[in-house]
Amino acid sequence: MGAGLDLTAIEIPRLVVVQLADPVDADIEGLTRNLQAIKGASPDTHAARRQQLNTMAGTIVLSGLMVLALIGVATVLAIIFATRGAMASNREIVDVLHYIGASNRFIAGEFRGRFLSIGLQGGLLGTAATLLFFAAIGTAAGNMLSSEAGAQMGVLFGRFALGVDGLIGIVAVIPVIAALTAITSRMTVRRYLSETS
Repeated sequence: MGAGLDLTAIEIPRLVVVQLADPVDADIEGLTRNLQAIKGASPDTHAARRQQLNTMAGTIVLSGLMVLALIGVATVLAIIFATRGAMASNREIVDVLHYIGASNRFIAGEFRGRFLSIGLQGGLLGTAATLLFFAAIGTAAGNMLSSEAGAQMGVLFGRFALGVDGLIGIVAVIPVIAALTAITSRMTVRRYLSETS
């Protein structure tokens, strides 16, 4: 701004940073009342911004849960349609199995085993793709951002790294998808057979 500048002629806000030794016992309301006696003074406890961040985080979590629920419903519907399609295309084989005395339970079990295998394969492929994705994103973020920018991104959005909990959660998806596929296909087959018999 140049040399010889008289800062008293310019209304520049003064900022006093106070770090509380014990924030729990601090009387913020009393401090606010005392500061109101000083002209132009006001406290900023970041409460409003913290509330906004909490609201935004809650909205993101709720949106993620809704997306997860939609994915679950779409998965179940895809399994139902795939099972009914497999039943329709193998109708002659099912009729022969009925003719030789196979029960609906046996036929449903065979379809369940087949779709259980498909579910396991899909879960394994999805897990491998997820692990590769996080590894690639973590490597790219570490290489593209400087240490300061990386630290700021980490504070705002978290690290693109999977901890032990994240790895366990991803691996746990495999049996969940396999079980969901097997149970849904079995129920669909039994209902289909009861409708057509």
